[in-house]
Amino acid sequence: MNPIRTAGIIALAALALWSIGCAHKAQFGETGPRAYVQGQIETYDNRPMTGLSLHLVTGAASAEPGHTEAVFLLYSGSPLESSRRETLGATIDAAKEQHGDVFLLSAGGVIPNSGDAASTVEAMNELGYSLFAITPADLAHIDTENGDAFEQATFALLGANIENASGGRPVTPYTVLETREGHTIAVLGLTAPGPAESRRAVTDPIRTAQAYEHLADKHDACIALTNLTPQAAAELASSAPRLDVIIAGQTEGETATPKTVNGVLVAHVPEQPASPAKLVVTFENGLLVNKAFSSARTRRP
Repeated sequence: MNPIRTAGIIALAALALWSIGCAHKAQFGETGPRAYVQGQIETYDNRPMTGLSLHLVTGAASAEPGHTEAVFLLYSGSPLESSRRETLGATIDAAKEQHGDVFLLSAGGVIPNSGDAASTVEAMNELGYSLFAITPADLAHIDTENGDAFEQATFALLGANIENASGGRPVTPYTVLETREGHTIAVLGLTAPGPAESRRAVTDPIRTAQAYEHLADKHDACIALTNLTPQAAAELASSAPRLDVIIAGQTEGETATPKTVNGVLVAHVPEQPASPAKLVVTFENGLLVNKAFSSARTRRP
């Protein structure tokens, strides 16, 4: 081969390798991909939420370029019992080893009958809850002196259809969770109307969800975290098809089988589960491609 031509080919190859290296450095920096330290919380008015921090438990990075799995561990009920805390802790540790982005959520019912809100908040902070959706039973505690403990909460209190009362503790309609790869998942809290145990009004959850469907325009996925009955959750899916997932309330006895209604995955968290339920939301090249839910059966006394 002509020596001059050979030298030219070598020079072009070297230039290509140098360009790739510069692009890698521009994207990832000198020491590889940037470490994700903490996600962001966006409130419904796009202002940072004072006094709240998003608990994103980081672990293994995505194994495939363009492939992201966001894992949501869901546990309803009080985490005060020591065996429950141990179970939650062990599940979180296992999830961290397998997945990159893990969030711990509660569909409400966190305050025990004893009304020990202070110990509840302390336990939830320690475990790293990101948020919980308020039930009517929780609402009865929040605006009392007992509920002052929630001022120390590092997780969001969600209830889009709960009216904020004058002088009451602020309730947030939704929170946006962000993965290390920059995918954003909006979580909308909806409370089932219940007994009038609070001075706050609880409005229609379906109409409320429809008013927040615009979240689907801004975020990669939209989840409704609720304590609705199976029938009400199915009606919500039919009426608000831009939701991607609806996590409904606790079911007595065995776990209701997850199903797709109007393109929306509807799943239920069992009452007093043996271990947290798990929702895995998968993205490929920025697009939501799969939603999978699994849950252990209800614990027996």
